[in-house]
Amino acid sequence: MKKLDNPCGTTTGYKRHRKDFTIPCQECLNAVVEYKKSWKLANPEKAKQRNKDYYEKNSHKVNKKNRKFRIDNPDKVKSYQDAYRKEHKKDRNVYRLNNLEKFRSYARKRKSLKLKNGHEPYTEEQVLAYWGNECHICLQPIDFKASRKVGVKDWEKGFHVDHLVSLAKGGGDTIDNVRPAHAICNLRKNAKDYQEATNV
Repeated sequence: MKKLDNPCGTTTGYKRHRKDFTIPCQECLNAVVEYKKSWKLANPEKAKQRNKDYYEKNSHKVNKKNRKFRIDNPDKVKSYQDAYRKEHKKDRNVYRLNNLEKFRSYARKRKSLKLKNGHEPYTEEQVLAYWGNECHICLQPIDFKASRKVGVKDWEKGFHVDHLVSLAKGGGDTIDNVRPAHAICNLRKNAKDYQEATNV
C-alpha cells in the first residue's frame, strides 16, 4: 500500500507532525480529539483508571488548572452546577439521607477550616466511645432513637455533637473539643462557655 506523504486530518498525521517536530495542524488535532473520545466511549473502565492514575501523580497540577478554569469561567461553572443539581436532585437527596453523618461531619469541618480553628477527622461513634452516652451538659442519658431534626416529636432528647469551646470562640473541630449532648441542650448552649451552659 502506498504511503501518504501528508495524511493530515488523521492520527497518523498527528504522529508525523510530532516525529518531524512541527506544530500539528488543526485537522490533525481534531482527529486526535475524536480518536480519544471514541476510545473513552469504547473503554470506560480503562479511561476511568487512567484518569485516576494521572490525578494521583499530578493532583496539584490538575487542581490548579481546575481552580483557574472556575475563576475564569464563573458563568459556565454555575450553569453546569445548576444543570447537574436539577438532573440529579432525587439521587442527591437519597444519598444525603443515607449519609447524614458524613454531611454533618463535612459541615463541621468546613466551618472550622473557614475560621482557621483546626480540624481532625473523627466519627460520631468515636465521640460516644470516648465520652460516653450521656449529655455532658445535663448529665442525663441520650435517646438515640429520637429524631435529631428540630420540630420532630421527642427531638429534644436526640443526639447532637457539641463543641465544648464553640467554633465561633476559636474552638477546634477535634475529638478533644467535642462532647455528646441532647439536641435541646446543645441549642440552648449555643456559643456559651461550658460553665455558662451547665447553668442552663
